[in-house]
Amino acid sequence: MGRPLTLIDALHIAAWRDTLPTQAAFADTRRVALDMFGLDRESLAGRDGTGATTQHIFQHLLGKTDGEVMALLAPVVAETLAMGTGLIDDLGQTLTVDIGAQWQPDDIFFDLTKDREAVGEMLAEVIGGSAARSYITETGAKKKAIIRKALAGEDRTKVEGWLPKYFQFPQAGYTDRPLTAGRA
Repeated sequence: MGRPLTLIDALHIAAWRDTLPTQAAFADTRRVALDMFGLDRESLAGRDGTGATTQHIFQHLLGKTDGEVMALLAPVVAETLAMGTGLIDDLGQTLTVDIGAQWQPDDIFFDLTKDREAVGEMLAEVIGGSAARSYITETGAKKKAIIRKALAGEDRTKVEGWLPKYFQFPQAGYTDRPLTAGRA
């Protein structure tokens, strides 16, 4: 979103992520799976180098029904997906993932969005191109404040259902620069 994340940014995002209802639901799903395998750790997909963990899990899976195996598949897949890849876009589209049902652009998003060009494009998406052009010389902070007001319906018609291109499937950006390292 314009600049590399700092450690402070990452910690800020992690603290925010941990408050999401989806994070709690996923943690519960993972804990059930870990308990089913008798594993005392945080991840199902951890590697031990010897294959013993994989063998242990495989042996447990042999005795499970198809439904139980499928229930275990969700946390394993979620732990091993490579964010920012084409696979995520394909899954998001195929499964019709609605990020907006669980998340809306918030203060953390706007605090971390520093790219002036991207903010200008977001403003145009939210309030329209001609209206956005009237703010072309304004600071990024001013533009983000206008976006926030439009999303909240303060002093203008409330904009419903807008998500930044970063959170849509397929994921896109607002500039010609790659979204993530190694991806155009």
